[in-house]
Amino acid sequence: ADLLKSSQTIYRLSIQGGVIRREAIALVIEALKESSSIQYLEFRETGMGNKGAQAVAELLKVNKSVRSLGIYERSIDHDGIKEIAMALKDNKSVSSFTCRFDQRKGDLGTHSFGKMLKQNKHLIRLDLGNNRIGNLGAKCLAASLKFNGCLRELNLRDNLISNVGAVALSDALKVNTSLCCVNVGRNRIKSIGKFSFAKAALLSHSIRSLAVDSWHVWIYDGR
Repeated sequence: ADLLKSSQTIYRLSIQGGVIRREAIALVIEALKESSSIQYLEFRETGMGNKGAQAVAELLKVNKSVRSLGIYERSIDHDGIKEIAMALKDNKSVSSFTCRFDQRKGDLGTHSFGKMLKQNKHLIRLDLGNNRIGNLGAKCLAASLKFNGCLRELNLRDNLISNVGAVALSDALKVNTSLCCVNVGRNRIKSIGKFSFAKAALLSHSIRSLAVDSWHVWIYDGR
């Protein structure tokens, strides 16, 4: 932990389950508050739970070096996700965020991310794949994407989204001015939802890549 405080050469840190104990994770997170070199940070199945998520949220409030953050923690439920999402609202350094959390209430966790997207002006890439957010989660994100003008890449792959969520997301793409790449593959989107996405891609001024289940649309300048 002391090494992280003073090191100017450690740029990437990945903490994985089975490597260190939960108490040690807390010490590492505390040390990262004083680190100015770590740019890529990820936690993978450490079992940190909501208490660890709260510690990560406190870190995001003060750390200014982390550019890419990955949270792969099924032990975190929607309460822990809410803490992290609230911290990301005002964070100005993290541009890429990947999150895998407790799938049992994925839609509630996504609600917090929806609120975050309305305020955050620095996040460029958001990966919420494989979280079972469903149509409710898709609708929450869609409502926020209509107001977000910063996010460029969005991954919602494998999330139990059907036509209802697809239509909501495609409506958001029609008015969003920043999204370039969207992946909604491996969901439950049928013909109506696919047609809605195709129409949105053609009307959008920013979409260049759209993956929907079995097909992928590439749109080039001069369309």
